[in-house]
Amino acid sequence: MGRLLELFDSRVSNFRFKEKKAELHFSFAYIYLEHNADVVWSQEVAVLMDNAQFETPLPILPNTVVEGYLVLGDERYDSIPLPLPEKLHGRIYLKFADESVLALQGEHLEIQLSGQKVFLSERS
Repeated sequence: MGRLLELFDSRVSNFRFKEKKAELHFSFAYIYLEHNADVVWSQEVAVLMDNAQFETPLPILPNTVVEGYLVLGDERYDSIPLPLPEKLHGRIYLKFADESVLALQGEHLEIQLSGQKVFLSERS
């Protein structure tokens, strides 16, 4: 069964950049089942990309996302499918609670989940 990563209200804790490889770390992100949005949990998430380029200056982190989306190829995702359809060129856009913005684009996007699932709701 498919899962979706919800960017709204997720917490970005840090960002690592080394030799054009980027890792954006979410210490808290909402994930839910694609066909049953009542099953929701939080988990740590890393968004990885090669040949990453900033479109905006790096904002102060940690910070909470109030708006965001991911573009893969020609498709825009407000809720990101997991696993990603393909590792394509992509762009992530995040607007934070303090009104700052992070816009980053790169190649070979990958999303990794880590840590334990913390179930927030399970009403079936």
